[in-house]
Amino acid sequence: MFFFCVINYLAKRSFKMNKIIKLEADYLVVAKEDGTTIRVPLETIDFDAAVGDLVEIYYDGPNVILHRPEQKKETVQDRININIVNETSQAQTQAQEQGQQHTQVQQTPQYSQVGKWVNKWIYVLLAIFLGGFGVHKFYAGKSGAGITFLIFCWTGIPAIIAFFEGIFAAFKPEDANGNIFIQ
Repeated sequence: MFFFCVINYLAKRSFKMNKIIKLEADYLVVAKEDGTTIRVPLETIDFDAAVGDLVEIYYDGPNVILHRPEQKKETVQDRININIVNETSQAQTQAQEQGQQHTQVQQTPQYSQVGKWVNKWIYVLLAIFLGGFGVHKFYAGKSGAGITFLIFCWTGIPAIIAFFEGIFAAFKPEDANGNIFIQ
């Protein structure tokens, strides 16, 4: 295992990419990864150099050899990344595996989140100080839970639950507007 790590390290070190930063009349200026630059005579390279090209530098005694590796031209299709999630039923999956055409399309249920975006600190303060009466539930649009908290407020149990809900909400990550999602 150690042997493969050493080989991998040496392979990465030997093929560092350097960038052509300047073209002069007789010379080419290449910036190396360590921040230094070298000048290479134009007659020693065998490719059409352009500013911004990535090249590999090899040393042969006092001579410097530049090599531009094959670079795939990036197209618009290479930059487009689309992920499509198709939720199919088990019957459709089996039919596709067997190469059969499945003409009936089954509707998959659409799920949506039930909840509301609320201001984090208002919710936390309401839960801690007035949560025993269910005020934070009404604020979050949970009227049924708010009424339940209000009915059982005389037991003190809703106050304990609301206190912990306030603490948990205080540690929830907020969005850019300071809101959190309450389910």
